[in-house]
Amino acid sequence: MGVQGTPSSEDVSQSQAKVPAAKVLVGPLSRRVAELAREGRRLSDSGAGSFACDLGSSEFRFGRAWVQGVVVDTTQSSFVVDDGTGTLAVDTRAISKQLARRKVDFLHPKPGDYVMCVGAVIPPDAVIAKVTLKAHKVIAIDDPNRESLWHAETLHLYRKVYST
Repeated sequence: MGVQGTPSSEDVSQSQAKVPAAKVLVGPLSRRVAELAREGRRLSDSGAGSFACDLGSSEFRFGRAWVQGVVVDTTQSSFVVDDGTGTLAVDTRAISKQLARRKVDFLHPKPGDYVMCVGAVIPPDAVIAKVTLKAHKVIAIDDPNRESLWHAETLHLYRKVYST
């Protein structure tokens, strides 16, 4: 059995490090990204690795998404997380590759685990059927209040930060 870990912040590309990760709910994120993809629009005009999402009269930009939820399905290189508002595929190949170079095993989360995932949002296309998060960080969270705190925190951010 190997050591579980994720790449350090030094391993995150410079473009990802410059634009912050937004704490978002899966349902609204997936719907907006899929809508933009169907319209044939780019996720952002501000360059690769950045996403713009409008909320009514305002817009907020982020380079990576931060989601939390319960793992409901797994494969060798990905898993599906459900936060109560929707499900999102999380691709873990980049994490596995980074850790393999360091001779550290990535232990995939199991169904029922509550996880935090941070990564780039990949819109659906001819190859990828569903919005996917290309993760560079996955951490298991073991706190009985995790889910209610996450929903309260993201609701606060949507109302007070992202919509201003």
